[in-house]
Amino acid sequence: MRPHAKPQPFPLDTLTVNRAGPEHLSRQLYHGLVAIIRSRALPPGSELPSTRALAAELGLGRNTIVAAYDQLVTEGYLA
Repeated sequence: MRPHAKPQPFPLDTLTVNRAGPEHLSRQLYHGLVAIIRSRALPPGSELPSTRALAAELGLGRNTIVAAYDQLVTEGYLA
């Protein structure tokens, strides 16, 4: 039996959103998550935080997180 890899902590410190910026918060979050995925800071197969947990951590509405996650699924970044 192969040992399971230790889950990597989510690199939350790399996500930033600018509430005063012209781009919608969900789009900013989407772009930040894409950057994390492309940089391999989050290895393939890793789990993202739940929408509620990430919303609480970032101080955003859950619907904002859901919109960003939905876009990641649409674009093929998440299954």
